Amino acid sequence: MAKSGDQKLKLFYLVNIFSDYTDGEHSLTMQEIIEKLAECGIKAERKSIYSDISELHKYGIEIIGQQKNRTYYYHIENRLFSNEELSLIINAVLESDAVSEDRSKEIIEKLKSFASIYDGDKLLKDF
Repeated sequence: MAKSGDQKLKLFYLVNIFSDYTDGEHSLTMQEIIEKLAECGIKAERKSIYSDISELHKYGIEIIGQQKNRTYYYHIENRLFSNEELSLIINAVLESDAVSEDRSKEIIEKLKSFASIYDGDKLLKDF
């Protein structure tokens, strides 16, 4: 397979894809992973992604594969912050007198990036 100029970035894209689109309730199939990489301009085959997932495991990023019927689904298992921890931090930012409302919004948007796109929206519904 011919490699695109961004092939060296594939592991970074994979981490972002797993972080953004997977959590305990949301997983991706291998085909969906390949499609998400293609959206980033990265061509990939199943075998190379299996190898990449193995490398991510070595680095400490736990990607779990679970079979449901005849299909495997993959999701990220460990995150820097749990949703409960993120809620506590968001609450602290909102309650702080030392942080302006505009700055609070900026900080909260950054904190949302530590959760999946699904959980990030849930975090804000509480506030």
